[in-house]
Amino acid sequence: MKPREVELIPRKARRTVALLLVTIAAVLLAAVTGPTSTSALPTYANASGQACGVCHINLADGGPRTATGQAFEAIPTHFTGPAGTWAQASSPTLAILLPTEGQVVTSTVTVSVQVTNFTLAPGAIGGVNVPDQGHWHILLDGVFLQPVGTDSFTLTGLTVGSHTIKAELHNNDHSAVSPAVEATVNITVAAEAPTLTIVTPTAGQVVTSTVTVRVLVTNFTLAPGAIGGANVAGQGHWHILLDGVFLQPVGTDSFTLTGLTVGPHAIKAELHNNDHSAVSPAVEATVNVTVAAEAPTLTIVTPTAGQVVTSTVTVRVLVTNFTLAPGAIGGANVAGQGHWHILLDGVFLQPVGTDSFTLTGLTVGPHAIKAELHNNDHSAVSPAVEATVSITVATVDTQAYLPQLFKNAGP
Repeated sequence: MKPREVELIPRKARRTVALLLVTIAAVLLAAVTGPTSTSALPTYANASGQACGVCHINLADGGPRTATGQAFEAIPTHFTGPAGTWAQASSPTLAILLPTEGQVVTSTVTVSVQVTNFTLAPGAIGGVNVPDQGHWHILLDGVFLQPVGTDSFTLTGLTVGSHTIKAELHNNDHSAVSPAVEATVNITVAAEAPTLTIVTPTAGQVVTSTVTVRVLVTNFTLAPGAIGGANVAGQGHWHILLDGVFLQPVGTDSFTLTGLTVGPHAIKAELHNNDHSAVSPAVEATVNVTVAAEAPTLTIVTPTAGQVVTSTVTVRVLVTNFTLAPGAIGGANVAGQGHWHILLDGVFLQPVGTDSFTLTGLTVGPHAIKAELHNNDHSAVSPAVEATVSITVATVDTQAYLPQLFKNAGP
């Protein structure tokens, strides 16, 4: 038979003993560590010279602490030396939040700071001192940059490599806060990869036969004078290709393509070093465009509107986006090809396949000369493309008559 166990402490008494031990431990802990987060002692107020409400949210029984109270409690000497601790807790502080120590950044970085027990006053920079008011100075690699009245400042154009950013707290008149309040972080600026973007034309754009390609290049210097020369890190030019065919190197941010045929085309830009080797890894951009068929134009160049002429006058025209084909007059139509018809005072004279036609035997007085663009089969281009000038044929052919007149007037 199993022997009967004897209870040294009755079961009912065990709970009471446990509660007693917990209470004793709590008392001993309070004696060693000082008041807990829920206690409020007049001793602190008397020693620090601050009202209870400065550190406690609830003035009646202490309880949770304010931000100031939390800062006070975080200092190890707050229980043994409240007065000195309060002076420490209420002093201005300055911390650099971003960037962090050792952070790798780009050439542009925003410095963010946190200031306590001190008011940043951007409008008072350079003004009369006010206690616990001012701004901070930012320094880069020991060189003062400028005063800052807000909690952030952006540095740009940082060179590749290591840099030290320092922030110093200053009074309104730029004198340093005493004792000095400052913070420093060390960062590294990494070399940024170059980029290349075709700004114009845009993807899918409908363009004419002449289009200017503009690019945007970052973190890389275009050096037109160094094309074909020795390589220099971060320097070079770009190559332009049309439909996969290399055209030429370009050392500026733009290049104009001319004579593009109607239809789709691919424009590509590639970043290259001075010696024409491609940047590695490749940096390139491509846009697809469509060259639209441009409307033909017809202009009468001579004679000009209102001109006084003789009975013989040569009509010259300027035709664009249309090919004059004298050998195809009356033949089968070909898109963008044909001739022009010349009319005098509304009367058709004949088709013309070149850029000029001479009228003779014009009668004295006003006349209207009209030119019309036509297809090979004489049908008019649609929509109509035409031009008209009004001229006047003089009574006397002065060009022919005056020399003869002076000759006859001889001695």
